[in-house]
Amino acid sequence: MYFTNASQMEETSSDSEGYIPFGTPVGGLGLSEHHNGDLIYEDSDNFVEEDESDDDELSEDEEQFRIHETMEGDRLPCEGTQLNTGKELAHVVENRQLNQRNAMSPRDSDSDVSTAALLGYRSLGIGGSPYSLSRKIATFDIIPDTASNVLDRMESRGYIGQFTADGERFIGAFQNERIIKIYDPLRNFKVVKSIQARNLRWTITDTAMSPDGRFILYSSITPLVHLVTMNTDDPGIESIANVTDIHETLTFSNRSFSEGLWSIKWSGDGKEIVAGSSEPFVYIYDIESQQIVSKLHHHQRDVNAVEYADETNRIFYSGSDDSFIHVWDRRLLGRSGKPVGSFIGHTEGLAHLNSKNNSCHLISNAKDQTIKCWDMRNMASWNEAKEEQKKTDVPTFRWDYRWMTYPGTGKRIRHPRDKSIATYRGHQVISTLIRSYWSPAHTTGQRYIYTGCGTGSIHIFDVVTGEKVRELEHHVDVVRDCSWHPYLPMLVSISFDGTVVSWEPSFH
Repeated sequence: MYFTNASQMEETSSDSEGYIPFGTPVGGLGLSEHHNGDLIYEDSDNFVEEDESDDDELSEDEEQFRIHETMEGDRLPCEGTQLNTGKELAHVVENRQLNQRNAMSPRDSDSDVSTAALLGYRSLGIGGSPYSLSRKIATFDIIPDTASNVLDRMESRGYIGQFTADGERFIGAFQNERIIKIYDPLRNFKVVKSIQARNLRWTITDTAMSPDGRFILYSSITPLVHLVTMNTDDPGIESIANVTDIHETLTFSNRSFSEGLWSIKWSGDGKEIVAGSSEPFVYIYDIESQQIVSKLHHHQRDVNAVEYADETNRIFYSGSDDSFIHVWDRRLLGRSGKPVGSFIGHTEGLAHLNSKNNSCHLISNAKDQTIKCWDMRNMASWNEAKEEQKKTDVPTFRWDYRWMTYPGTGKRIRHPRDKSIATYRGHQVISTLIRSYWSPAHTTGQRYIYTGCGTGSIHIFDVVTGEKVRELEHHVDVVRDCSWHPYLPMLVSISFDGTVVSWEPSFH
């Protein structure tokens, strides 16, 4: 039924909500379960730093021409040194920011490491000695919360903005100019390649990079996916006309050109592409044979999001406008062709899915204005999901997120059989399929969730408490996508206002 019962609506008193139902499996989220069933949070705030002496101050000239020692014995390159990889640059930046942080923070060399600190290290999943450089960085809660540079400005809405897995490229896709730009973060975001998109309807809906970094896919509101070579290491490569590129068309359906592909993902072994469509099907495309090998039809409305659970490619998810997230086992599709389970809890359609890459935890962004965290061990069976589809007591609205405001604004809408383990509120999913992500493991231990917003801001939530820890404001229009660098404390956002903006930490 649609929303008619006022008792199912509660006034919202805070921007965000993080709750863990009793009995829910909570492994890997920084929670412990007490013997009496009460959940307790692990304290990761009380960390003690090692007593270390300050580096000798260098004059401006010396800073430019000398190589100086860091407190851990690592060496920082002098001005103009070329760094070869994102990890090298990350190491340098981490050392510099650590020195800045130490200079501004009191030191306590006489304190022992507390039990709370050790629990905090465990909750971050970093273990081992708490005094190594990488572990100190992970516990500093370094969040890129200050807009530092406008990297690009286009007369076009920005739809896609993502770092590659190694952090050495940033991909931006723009609507009106029908272009995909590849930026080099190690060279001040210089554009190293421009791809003129083909056969677009409305916009570029998604992009995906091959695991080896040689190819990029892009999709639109058509049944076609285009495959283009990267070639960004070749000098002077900027093939606007695609003359020097492979630019192949992969056909996912011949039923209707009006069918659109909303989401695409390349498998970790590079052999298959999973796509969600408007028909609503989930397609599995085999790269070698260049044909569809599975067409799954168990959603009732558009499939807006697909995602792999991890790099093994065995488990993947699909999220739909029918509000269900289905869980699929690639090994069983030939026998049953059915999902192995479902996540039940959203009351409106799904916008985006992002896996923690641990085969267990997933977050979903939805048009009910919530992000939810899920645990594979707490999913509903496929039979339960089929029964759920028949029920009419779920509160929902007849509304179009593309031009309407959410009718439930100011109310807390609850699904009567919500199986999520945490819910995060405070952002707006309007106008477009806005994306949310786990923060990177290398610099944050995946302790945060971040998302774009229909108001033009970026929201960062604490995974465990559900609290909003930052709201970043700069853009004047919708932020559909943003990306936290996998190794550097840097975030880049792309907006409907046409700007690409970098964010860096402030140490005030």
